[in-house]
Amino acid sequence: MKGTNMMLSSANGVLQVDPKTGAAVARDSGTVTVYYEIPGVLKTYREVIVEAATRTAAMAQAAPVRNGKETIVLLTTRERGTNLIGTCSSAQTEAIPQLQPETSVSCHLSFTSDVVDFPANDVFKTHISFDPSIGKSDLNSDQRSCSW
Repeated sequence: MKGTNMMLSSANGVLQVDPKTGAAVARDSGTVTVYYEIPGVLKTYREVIVEAATRTAAMAQAAPVRNGKETIVLLTTRERGTNLIGTCSSAQTEAIPQLQPETSVSCHLSFTSDVVDFPANDVFKTHISFDPSIGKSDLNSDQRSCSW
């Protein structure tokens, strides 16, 4: 081989592809063309249709929320309990964090009771991460120190 394999997406807003490994993150629904090239040997492409998620599941830990303890909620949008499609090579698993799949997820906390007259963000700090080993987004929430 003369060069390094390369994959490119025609629309990163729909499908963001790591050019070296081919690992990809779906950012939106739509149609995209994925180009694959081995320089000097092969050039090809394939049209890919990215469908919107039809199911979202959130799995929370069974333990109650405690002051100073992190609460984790796992999010998945696929039937099999993982957001990964197919098997990832170790190089693809290592490339996924650079694609930052967690940036496609947002978290908005609120209290359901009308009695509480302050925002949930005053009590809870949240951040989202993605665990490529299990293929799930993690919503992490820490209770902030409060004094009344």
